Amino acid sequence: MTRVASAHDDITQFAIGHMISNIIKKKLVKNNFRDMNDIYDAIAPGIMTRVCRHAAGTGAQVGRTAIIEELRACDILEEKAQIRQIKPAGTTPSIRDIGVILEETTKFTIDQITSTSRERGIVAARFKAIWIMRHVCGHPLSVIGRSVGGRDHTTVLNSLNKIAIERKADEAAKVKITWLCERADAIGVKMAHSILRHQENGARARK
Repeated sequence: MTRVASAHDDITQFAIGHMISNIIKKKLVKNNFRDMNDIYDAIAPGIMTRVCRHAAGTGAQVGRTAIIEELRACDILEEKAQIRQIKPAGTTPSIRDIGVILEETTKFTIDQITSTSRERGIVAARFKAIWIMRHVCGHPLSVIGRSVGGRDHTTVLNSLNKIAIERKADEAAKVKITWLCERADAIGVKMAHSILRHQENGARARK
């Protein structure tokens, strides 16, 4: 899949293929999933369902976020596998990039999101920022807390729990949050496309 996507310059599909190659190489998949084709076969039904949901809800393309969720749902990833291990280094969005996306979708600036404001809309945007930093970038709770105005570990956990509950209770909300995550991740992928290609070319050269 990586080579095909590269040939067609489909950055998202290229990044997905590269990520799956990465988790196999790092032995982050369970023993009965050591081949890319086995992994694709296992996640295909769930991914097709997600494609339909995304198309109906946001029209967004399924990206690495949905793939990781499906890998976990299919019990393919090792429990210890963390986002920063799963995704190749340097391929996640910056906090400023996340702020740009949230400003476009919520109309609140990153300065408002990281402020002390308790306005309902700003708090909701802050929760989304925290979720993206955790589930797209894989940042530690301490880093997230500092990035959103010096908030403590408990506040960050509470924010993550609120989004998790919302996603579980409301399918439309789940699709929307995943869409935001995919948009944020797409920025990281686009910015790091040359890095991914360099890594892929280096892997081929070593074969």
